[in-house]
Amino acid sequence: MPSILNTLFAFSAIFIHSSSGAAIYGRDWRGEEGGGAHSTGHHHRSQTYKPTSSSNGSVVATSMSYPSGTGAIKTFTRSLVGIGTSTTSPIPTPTGDNDDEDDDNTAHASSSLYTVLSSSSPSVTITSSSGASTSSTSSNALALAASSASSTSSGSYWKPAAGTQWQIQLTGAVSDVTYAAEVYDIDLFDNDATTIANLKSNNKIVICYFSAGSYEDWRPDAASFQASDKGLAMDGWEGEWWLNTNSANVHTIMTARIEQAQTKGCDGVDPDNVDAYDNANGVGLTEDDAVDYLTFLADAAHSRGMSIGLKNAGGLVETTLPIMEWQVNEQCAEYDECDLFQPFITAGKPVFHIEYPDGAPNSIAADVRSKDCGVAGFSSLLKNLALDAWVDPCDTEAGFTTITEHV
Repeated sequence: MPSILNTLFAFSAIFIHSSSGAAIYGRDWRGEEGGGAHSTGHHHRSQTYKPTSSSNGSVVATSMSYPSGTGAIKTFTRSLVGIGTSTTSPIPTPTGDNDDEDDDNTAHASSSLYTVLSSSSPSVTITSSSGASTSSTSSNALALAASSASSTSSGSYWKPAAGTQWQIQLTGAVSDVTYAAEVYDIDLFDNDATTIANLKSNNKIVICYFSAGSYEDWRPDAASFQASDKGLAMDGWEGEWWLNTNSANVHTIMTARIEQAQTKGCDGVDPDNVDAYDNANGVGLTEDDAVDYLTFLADAAHSRGMSIGLKNAGGLVETTLPIMEWQVNEQCAEYDECDLFQPFITAGKPVFHIEYPDGAPNSIAADVRSKDCGVAGFSSLLKNLALDAWVDPCDTEAGFTTITEHV
């Protein structure tokens, strides 16, 4: 019996000893639930997560519990020790990446702990769940333990900074590339490689959108889905059903979509409808399933040289922040929940924010525009529900700007 208890304890704890006496803070991945979910736009929100943390000193460690999805012990532990510039790393880091605070998003390893080393640092000893200890010196160290399901590639991919300006058009092929934004979020299927090449030749970063969590009966690969892949019909969205994201066939189809994005030249992917667990999905999906699925999608994108963002899903922000490069949010100002997405801004990652104000495109009230555009640090846009080429850009410094139309 004692050996069993020791084994259970070993799977749930990581011991980090630092000669500098650096503070350690913990974060439990299972958040407190609060408030009901909203259904807005094409997407569905998750419930509130309330983290607890404290930090001081030069080295900070974060301990997080992730679901493994199988087995008697359905968690494993990931720890992060510090942030900053590293000189030696057993976890390959994308070339040309100087955003040191985001290093935790580019390097994930499986089953054991790894440490990014720096020559001018206190000694850090890490004991893994297997009982093995490693010692190193690190003032800005990163130690990650990832599940066997997470094996993110060392390939280089785009990592945007908070405040990056953007445009989103999900209706029809993009023809206007003159809008003054660095990033275009466009539909994967409606835009061919030539369109994407044209955007990139005009110095645009291209994010390719697809629904990762729903079956859409008009998509060209719709026949690839099996009847057993489909859950309940999505309320309010004709021709769409929730998908069983645990299905191996669904994983195969989504891998093919991500490979299509890579072939077309997309810099990142925007997978939608990833929070089925927070809706009546008909296939029994849980929050753990959502995290597992997002880990799978992140691995598939990163290993092909593309970044990935979290769409809405406020309840999954803290759990997936380490593996996501940005957040795409709809209507957090309308629903007074923008604070859920602030961790991305704190981490230096953008929140690509959309509001759909009444009166768009021609008669948006000034007070509505001021509220919708006034979320500090967010990359905000006003759009109509069709998500066509029309956009009213929000000036993040002034609060909002005069309406501008691109058709």
